[in-house]
Amino acid sequence: MVLIMGKLKAALVHLGVTTMIVTLTAWVIFGYWYPEPYSELSGAWGLFGLVLLVEICLGPLMSFVVFNASKSVKELVFDYFVVGFIQLAGLSYGVYSVFLAHPIYVVYAVDRYELVVAADLLESDRLDATQILNLLAGPTVVAVKFPDDVEERTNLLFSAVLGGKDIHLSPEYYVVMDAALVRQRMRPLTQLRDKIQAENRVDLLAGLDQSSDGSQAWVPFMNNGLAWTAIVDTSSGIPIRLLDFDPF
Repeated sequence: MVLIMGKLKAALVHLGVTTMIVTLTAWVIFGYWYPEPYSELSGAWGLFGLVLLVEICLGPLMSFVVFNASKSVKELVFDYFVVGFIQLAGLSYGVYSVFLAHPIYVVYAVDRYELVVAADLLESDRLDATQILNLLAGPTVVAVKFPDDVEERTNLLFSAVLGGKDIHLSPEYYVVMDAALVRQRMRPLTQLRDKIQAENRVDLLAGLDQSSDGSQAWVPFMNNGLAWTAIVDTSSGIPIRLLDFDPF
């Protein structure tokens, strides 16, 4: 009984330390990498839940197994060094997986937003210093400017049609976001409500702005080939809510 109580105490202490580390990790993930409204879009909660489960299993559970008050200090230090190393390795792998999937840019291209995640740009050889730093930050809203050169524009078009790199994955064409671009193509919420009701997705109507002052509108939002809907602020053109709804 004394042995079990000692193991439980060790596991609880380890759980407390793990909780603090995981809380700090969650603050970084959801405060910087996946701010609203992007956490649901990229499946961040599912990825983080897996990291949390692994950390609880690898840490406190192993602490319960390896702790024994009869061991020497040297043996306990070695055991916990191994446990800590395994737990840190698991956390690092999990956080890196979350990092690869986190949104770097929200790119407005022609008539829609396109989501660009870290994994999309890590192999790019055309990132400037600011864009490299953005890999560690949360999403930045930008637009694209098509090249003036006719041949270059044609090559971009054929690349997209043939399944190659589209312009939203080419940082060299990024420019500062101009809300006027979005306002030219945004559509009224009344139209979206009609589409949602026609698809019998009335659950999506909850929280959707019911006012008619034109302060919000919608544009398509593409996420790795999947069509979502972005509710945007008409004054800034910035997405303020994302709906898992194909507007096409």
